[in-house]
Parts: sequence; C-alpha cells; structure tokens
Amino acid sequence: MEQVQEEADKFNKTFFLECADGHEGVVNGLHVCDLFGWLIAPEQEELFVPAWEKDEIDDSWFQAYVSVTWTDRDGLKVMFN
Repeated sequence: MEQVQEEADKFNKTFFLECADGHEGVVNGLHVCDLFGWLIAPEQEELFVPAWEKDEIDDSWFQAYVSVTWTDRDGLKVMFN
C-alpha cells in the first residue's frame, strides 16, 4: 500500500481502499494484486472518511472511484485507471 499512496501523493490525494481483486503476482518479494477504491482530495476527506469508515459510500463519490493496476518493469510500478 505504501507504493499506492506514494502514487496518490503525486495527485495530492489519498487512496482509500475498497477491495483487492485479481492480477496477482510477486515483485521483489512483495505480493501484489489490483486494487479498487477512491482517490480523495484533502478538502473532501472530512466528508468522505466518516462514510468510508461506516461502509456507507453513496453514488456522489463515483467520480473518485479508481482501479489501481501494477506492472513489473524494473521493479513495481502502480498506476491509477
């Protein structure tokens, strides 16, 4: 997850995990898979976090929903889609 948050930081956002699913592998001894969740800007976190903690995310957050894929090109690289 550290690499995922480092990538989110490039967009000045925080990644909030919903689930992991598929595309599993091992890169440099680290077990990896595709992730799904929300990229949230700091000014939105006050509204988002309470709903996320209660698992009550509604459709108003749809545009922030992303998938995180990975590749092994000279080490682990993560990408938001």
